[in-house]
Amino acid sequence: MNDQVRYEHPRVHVDGEMTVYTCGELKRQLLAHLTEHGDATELELSRVTEIDTAGLQILLTARRHAGELGREMRVANPSGAVLEVLELCRLTDLLAGSVPVPAEAP
Repeated sequence: MNDQVRYEHPRVHVDGEMTVYTCGELKRQLLAHLTEHGDATELELSRVTEIDTAGLQILLTARRHAGELGREMRVANPSGAVLEVLELCRLTDLLAGSVPVPAEAP
């Protein structure tokens, strides 16, 4: 299995699905990157194609883990799928702060 998570200063990037089918390995990789890279304060989620409640739980776990390490973590550039779930669950302010609303197609 290819790594879904990679570090590029100062962000941890997540690609592909964040679902119940991928969450076990995804959580392990994500928490390892947050622990290993002390300057990682953002999760780049622009390439997340699908997210469900298991993926949302991973985001909340990552935020708590970063807090335990003494830093804040926020979502950067959420994909449409991620933004939709954050808005639906009213977690946009908690996880992403102020996120620009994508322009609607003409």
